[in-house]
Amino acid sequence: MMRYDPKTQRLETDAGELIKEISCPLSKKWDQLMPWADDWAQSIGQNPSGLELGGEWYSWAQLEERGLQPPEPVPARKKYCGSCQKCVIDVNSYTEAQIQAVCEVDEQACIHLRLNHPELTVVNAEAEEDSRACGYEGVSRRGLPIVQTARTLAALEDGVRRGYRPLFVSTEPQGRVKSKFAIVCWPQQKYVMNYRDFRQPTGITGGESDECIETMIWHDRDRHPSPLAAYLVPATLNKGDRVYLADVIEEIVASTWNQGDSYRLTESEATWEGDGFAIDPPRVIEALG
Repeated sequence: MMRYDPKTQRLETDAGELIKEISCPLSKKWDQLMPWADDWAQSIGQNPSGLELGGEWYSWAQLEERGLQPPEPVPARKKYCGSCQKCVIDVNSYTEAQIQAVCEVDEQACIHLRLNHPELTVVNAEAEEDSRACGYEGVSRRGLPIVQTARTLAALEDGVRRGYRPLFVSTEPQGRVKSKFAIVCWPQQKYVMNYRDFRQPTGITGGESDECIETMIWHDRDRHPSPLAAYLVPATLNKGDRVYLADVIEEIVASTWNQGDSYRLTESEATWEGDGFAIDPPRVIEALG
């Protein structure tokens, strides 16, 4: 039997061994996160857009006018946090052993565990829960409405069904953001090394006369793997409204390194212009070394 203490945020075994510290600094709520699929083109399932009746295709908005409700989509086993750019795993159908295995394989894994899990006892249940919402209906710390980004077809379908309007933005690389990754090989020594910092030693003892093969790869290591990206714009948004973009799509440089590297802006405040967002220009941080 597991036990969880909301005060210490520790999830432990019955013997007191730590399984995981469960703490979200942004107080994310499961229902406010977007469905995630490992295949970005995977649908949310169960006719998400409408239904065929009598040889005619009707959208769910049209069917709702006729008193029909869309079926509930297949429950998402994972959801995506645009702020942290990580997936959250729903472990509520897992046994205690399975939950421990998930946390052992990846100590940084984010999990969603309800307090009514059959193998969980809650201690100090009177601890106050952080009520600050975040996500679809949430607000930022500065009180701005949060605009989420759909990175998968499932997330896009979910957002549209909730009444949001998608604003598609190209994810084609612009070449502004890049990080280096160097590889050095000494075939005779059967040795391969890599580095991201020019200050790192690249030689090996006694191998000065051996053949050295090397290459430098420049890439955007923070670029999202999905080619699909769309801001989910609330219908209540008016031109000139200030918002918080939890997951910036555009390739905007937020920081640089004097070794040639540059890193992308991941979140920002912006102004809605009626047909797009004017993202606040970041104060670019320049790192030396």
